Amino acid sequence: MSPRDFFKVALKFFSLIIIFYGIVPAIANMFFSTGYDFSMYAILTLLGIVVFFILFANYILKHPDKIINFFKLDKGFDTDQFNFSNVESKYVIEISCALLGVFMLLNSIPLVLYEGYQYFKFNVSSEMSGPFASDVYDYNERGFYLELIYVVIGFLVINFRKSISNYFK
Repeated sequence: MSPRDFFKVALKFFSLIIIFYGIVPAIANMFFSTGYDFSMYAILTLLGIVVFFILFANYILKHPDKIINFFKLDKGFDTDQFNFSNVESKYVIEISCALLGVFMLLNSIPLVLYEGYQYFKFNVSSEMSGPFASDVYDYNERGFYLELIYVVIGFLVINFRKSISNYFK
């Protein structure tokens, strides 16, 4: 199995995670909204978010090569084939670092974008009613910075996966 094939499988797996942990709960929230009055604006916003994530997951499923080329995930490996019958710990650590970094990014980037949007809305909005009003949002500065740190660490782990695997071999 080549590194490119491995990352194709990993990206398709992560797109399925996006579907099951992102799209399905959002669709459920459209039908079972809790804590807010029924609002057409909220439903349309949630529908837009669901459509965006469906398109994003579909793009990952249909075009994993473009993502692999953009992030250069298959570059920097010592071999062109992963031989899982004779696995060296260095390659396992390198693959694990890449997967860990991608998982950290996929887990944290949506939260950073959401918290950033809510912070902007909280400080700029003049609207005082509805589900997205500034009086409903309780800004969690510590959570925002923590997720931002996870994004930075995810990028660093992906970029320095080879150095990390050499250090721990």
